Amino acid sequence: MSIPILILNWNNAADTLACLQSLQRMGGADYEVYVLDNGSEAEDLEALRSGFPNDDRFRLLTSSTNLGFTRGVNHLLETIVLPGDYEYVALLNNDTEVDPQWLPALLAEARKTRAGMVASRMINFFDRQHMDNAGHFVLNTGEILPLGHDDPVTEHDRARTNAGACAGAALYRVELFRQLGLFDTFFRTGYEDAEFGLRALLCGYDCRYAPEAIVYHKISRSINKIRDFQYTLKIQVDVFYTVLKCWPTVNLIINAPFFFFKIGTITIMNLVFGRWKFMRVLWTALYVVLIKDRTTITRSRGTFFAKAKPSFSWYAFQQKLTFFLWFDIRRFYKYVWKREKMVFERF
Repeated sequence: MSIPILILNWNNAADTLACLQSLQRMGGADYEVYVLDNGSEAEDLEALRSGFPNDDRFRLLTSSTNLGFTRGVNHLLETIVLPGDYEYVALLNNDTEVDPQWLPALLAEARKTRAGMVASRMINFFDRQHMDNAGHFVLNTGEILPLGHDDPVTEHDRARTNAGACAGAALYRVELFRQLGLFDTFFRTGYEDAEFGLRALLCGYDCRYAPEAIVYHKISRSINKIRDFQYTLKIQVDVFYTVLKCWPTVNLIINAPFFFFKIGTITIMNLVFGRWKFMRVLWTALYVVLIKDRTTITRSRGTFFAKAKPSFSWYAFQQKLTFFLWFDIRRFYKYVWKREKMVFERF
């Protein structure tokens, strides 16, 4: 049975065409590729059309406006995948290039384990000795983070279960979208895959990591075009939204002390280092989820628990969480203390 591969393009025809060329070199699986141009400028769309493969497996669709990642992928799922008779669907970022055995390796892991999702071995395109990610893991303070980011690739050479797949290169059973719904349109571009993976986990679906499914990722090529204060704020709001929408009540109560401790510690650190923008992001996000969007979040939580009826016990979910402290100490040292120390030592 053919596997649809869904790709979005937004003003990045060069990377998209390189991605499509890598797919043409792929063997071992029956697939069809759907590229949605997400409201690109006329020059970029024309470049995409001019270089588009003359191959019946590749089809180009266009949108007159930029739908963002979430709505763009949902549009393809609604119009192409769900009306069809597909067992699996693959999502792939346009700023990737795939190994010739990428899709066959994903399919082999899915069929062997009956997993709902399979994550790829995403490797930094520009530094192929280091990982981009091997899927997701969840901290007990709520963040869903890329597993293995910046690790040597040799540290992630075994298949394993994780807490979700990066939609930049992943395989999903179509039944997940029929059972759980599509990506949540509260999100725009970013974190929708993390929330969907958490929903799937709580509803009893496994996610597996397939190390042989190799993808080289030119990390955040599209995101870097829109990365600003509002984007950063939206991602922080999305983190809080996901916790309040999806986490079982018992887990919210158990982990609340760690959450408040972390919020207080981050606030103090931001004051000490004068990181005013980060403090503004944090406290504005808390205002949004606790006051401004409280009704929306309450409604989303009620809908999720009423319709999806998550079957994962609070105890099993707690066992899936990674304790935040040691991870955040390492993260603080790597991204804050070393950076601030380097700045200090210049004077």
